[in-house]
Amino acid sequence: YDTTVECSEDSFWLDVRGDSMTSPAGLSIPEGMAILVDPQVEAINGKLVVAKLDGDNEATFKKLVIDAGQRFLKPLNPQYPIIPING
Repeated sequence: YDTTVECSEDSFWLDVRGDSMTSPAGLSIPEGMAILVDPQVEAINGKLVVAKLDGDNEATFKKLVIDAGQRFLKPLNPQYPIIPING
């Protein structure tokens, strides 16, 4: 894929798998959509992130939520659970 977005040379494209980021309203990232991932960009509250969870061989794509010092990965699809993380 090509992009006009400014990103680091470490950036890469991922195809979204599953429907956890498909929202019934507002922002929605459906299965099959290609997302541009830049590992040099800091993960901040409210932004979409790709994370690798302990004990899992695959990465997950979710919204990072930080609330009272606790970190969570929140899917846009309300049918999926919020994942607490510690890193």
